Amino acid sequence: MNLINEKVNHNKFGEGQIIDQVNNHILIQFSEAEGQKTFLYPDAFDHHLKLLNKAAKDSIKKDLDARLKEIEEDNERKRLIKLEIEKKEQLLIQERAAKASTKKTTAKKTTTKKTTTKKKAAAKAKKVEEVDELKEK
Repeated sequence: MNLINEKVNHNKFGEGQIIDQVNNHILIQFSEAEGQKTFLYPDAFDHHLKLLNKAAKDSIKKDLDARLKEIEEDNERKRLIKLEIEKKEQLLIQERAAKASTKKTTAKKTTTKKTTTKKKAAAKAKKVEEVDELKEK
């Protein structure tokens, strides 16, 4: 909708007139003391600006409602993505914990085998020494 030359009221700058509208920005001329100000369209009409033309108000309300719906949908998408990421992180943590416990079990078995092998080797060496001593006598 073309809003150029429409009158608006701002809660701080007072009454002004829309002098330019490009994409999602509008330029408003306020009093000489306030000068020109740029606002986001239609977001500024949610809190800061009030349109004095009732017919144009309805059109802006539709644009604002559509914009709010887009924002809600975007927030919902972000929430779902975040939830999915959190689930994947939890699965990854669980997988790492499972691997770590498997490594500990394997490490314990390896240590046990090494210890057993060393003990057997020591016992065998002792027996060889005893046999050698007996041969010498």
